[in-house]
Amino acid sequence: MVEIPELSKEDVQKTASETFVGILVGTGAYIRQKLGQEAEDELGTMAAEGCAMNLNALGVDTPLKYALHYATMSKNLHGSDVNVECDSKSAVIDTKTCATLKAAMELKE
Repeated sequence: MVEIPELSKEDVQKTASETFVGILVGTGAYIRQKLGQEAEDELGTMAAEGCAMNLNALGVDTPLKYALHYATMSKNLHGSDVNVECDSKSAVIDTKTCATLKAAMELKE
């Protein structure tokens, strides 16, 4: 039996960010090349609608809940440096370092 190594939290986050960006960019490029920009736009709309349904099912139904959900995933899954500022009517996601943007910029190079 081969021992499976444990990855550090940082390695897991880096891999998650690179995988997310790779799938997003690769899928978009393929659809744009094969079917055109309109099809890529339709995919984006369908993906957004699916995300909205998932968030609603999770009870994420206010700006604060959305901001906290997004910030939690961005921080823990990808390793972004992110905070949430809010008052009784709104929530602002303050992203100091976006790990997925960093992965996209590295992919570009």
